[in-house]
Amino acid sequence: MSNPILKLEEPSIKEDLWQDDALVRKPIAEALTNLFKDETQSLTISLNGGWGSGKTFLLKRWHAQLNKDGYKAIYFNAWEDDFCGDPLMAIIGQLWESLKDSDSVEYGNAIKEAAKPLFTKTLLNIVSTATAGAIDISKEELKSVALKTVDEYFEQRANKDELKKRLAAMAAKVAKDTGHPMVFIIDELDRCRPTFSIELLERVKHIFDIPNMVFVFGIDRNQLASSIKAVYGEIDVDGYLRRFFDMDFTLPSADARTFCRHLMKRHGMAEYFEKRSAEAGNAIHKTDYIEFNDFFSKLCQQLGLTLREIELCIRSFIFVAKNIPVNNLMFPIPLSVLLLLRLKNYPLYVKFTKGECRASEILDYIESFFDETQDDGAANFLDDLEVQLYVADYEEYAEGGDIIKTQLTRIAEGNLLTLPQYLSKRAGTPNQKKAKNLLDWYEESLKRIRFGHGRMLAKKQIHGYLIPKIELTLMMPPDVWK
Repeated sequence: MSNPILKLEEPSIKEDLWQDDALVRKPIAEALTNLFKDETQSLTISLNGGWGSGKTFLLKRWHAQLNKDGYKAIYFNAWEDDFCGDPLMAIIGQLWESLKDSDSVEYGNAIKEAAKPLFTKTLLNIVSTATAGAIDISKEELKSVALKTVDEYFEQRANKDELKKRLAAMAAKVAKDTGHPMVFIIDELDRCRPTFSIELLERVKHIFDIPNMVFVFGIDRNQLASSIKAVYGEIDVDGYLRRFFDMDFTLPSADARTFCRHLMKRHGMAEYFEKRSAEAGNAIHKTDYIEFNDFFSKLCQQLGLTLREIELCIRSFIFVAKNIPVNNLMFPIPLSVLLLLRLKNYPLYVKFTKGECRASEILDYIESFFDETQDDGAANFLDDLEVQLYVADYEEYAEGGDIIKTQLTRIAEGNLLTLPQYLSKRAGTPNQKKAKNLLDWYEESLKRIRFGHGRMLAKKQIHGYLIPKIELTLMMPPDVWK
């Protein structure tokens, strides 16, 4: 691979359906199957997961697994049919598509025919409300279409009952042939127009409440709640949704570190930096990449990034990687911090890029996500982060003396701080051993930089070299950052 791929295609479903299951979703699919495999009554299930939680990956592969195992399962991306006036058209269309080439085609045709009167009524109502006066229809005709008579009510009720009857016959045939209920998976509901989302739920409740039929909705409950409130105002959303779902499940949080490394592999980053090291004639690019991968994935996990947010950050990383000259360094730790800060706390990122905040502000923000009492490796990780950012602050204080060194020395000697704002809350605690370790590491890092052996950045290098690699800004002259 000559260059890393900036935007990945959705992974294709291979013969081994779960071979790329980095988030270990297969056991969830198996548990869901076990839940309803012998059900004969109607069942509606919601599977809740935030944007970027891996719902679609799970639902698509589960759909394929069900069909492979002899079930009749349909996967429906509701967002793709959001343009339909009535969600019933989209659902019936998916059913018919799944049956038209099978020995159940007669059931599909019967369902389509039974649904036509309902579709016609919907279209006539759309014409009467949305295009009145725009096309050549007389007032009398429009009035007759819009008029809600008792006869029309009973006609529509009969049409709905006939559709349910034919749907029930189809589901019974599927259950007899497969030994299992029919499974209809609906994904991306929360991305649809609020009215479409609500109407789709209501159609399923009113028309598809039939034996041998299981509906599974992949939803972002928070987004769906917003849609419901957009339609009905401030109502009890949980109470409203309980009308539709017999059971609710929430996807467990994904392991961000595992997913991050999986995504780096899919983007071809290891091969890219291997090639860069070969071009440079040394191992520095490989070393930088390994350090970035470890540090960045740890930060992603601690800061609670969604899978989608990790993808966005990695795209920015690829942009940076493509713009690093072959003989220059990447500076993995400050780069990780900048990419994540840009996404999670943009105002603080802007302050830093403008030189308007100290390293201590950034450290306080990042370290607020860590609990050293629960993570054995957090101390060394945060010490490394502290030193790297204090080194980046060094030049700001050079003329007036090294304030970071002075303050760390005071703690190490058991004295009170005189300028506590220059240290993070973590570094500023009265812990002499910790302060001594940070001080030794800090001084050693500065010494290595002075002798040209360091792999850390001073502030002018961050602003003149690294930030322009992230943003579309002009780089400072090379003699500033070399």
